[in-house]
Amino acid sequence: MVSLSDHITALVPNTHISDAIFAHSSQKFKVGTTHKCRILNTDPRKNHIYVTFRPILINSDLPIFKSFDDVKVGIITHGIISGIIGQGCTVQFFGGLKAFVPINQCGIEIIKHPKDHFQVGQIVKCRITKVVEDKELVMGSFQISDVTNSDLSEINLGDVGNSVYMFIYLSLL
Repeated sequence: MVSLSDHITALVPNTHISDAIFAHSSQKFKVGTTHKCRILNTDPRKNHIYVTFRPILINSDLPIFKSFDDVKVGIITHGIISGIIGQGCTVQFFGGLKAFVPINQCGIEIIKHPKDHFQVGQIVKCRITKVVEDKELVMGSFQISDVTNSDLSEINLGDVGNSVYMFIYLSLL
């Protein structure tokens, strides 16, 4: 628990204490010290405020969802993996909103078991791919650039550029 002012306290979920893993938060945080934080979510019914100490989330310039109405297809934002199942990952954003990222959207390479590549508490960039408003369902992708709609009109024969070596393709000619 942290104090935001004389009359307001906030909770820090375990996954938001630090980027490093500590057995006890007292290894990094001493009572009475001041630390920069960012409000993750509020729960007026319980009179709770939740904050993060994670530097990536504190310093992020990416959009924040304050409500479900802010969620739009194509928006890229930071989230934190809150669950992993065989079919993909659940990502939680600011405001308590969640998205499901199916296994085929978890990365560039083929992933069979998300638990082998991701962990709960890991910060990720997520692109919103689908919003079902009547069910408040959000789908996302860790593939930030849309490789299925690549614009090849600006590619010219003879152009020089940088590339990333991805795999070896063997052809039996």
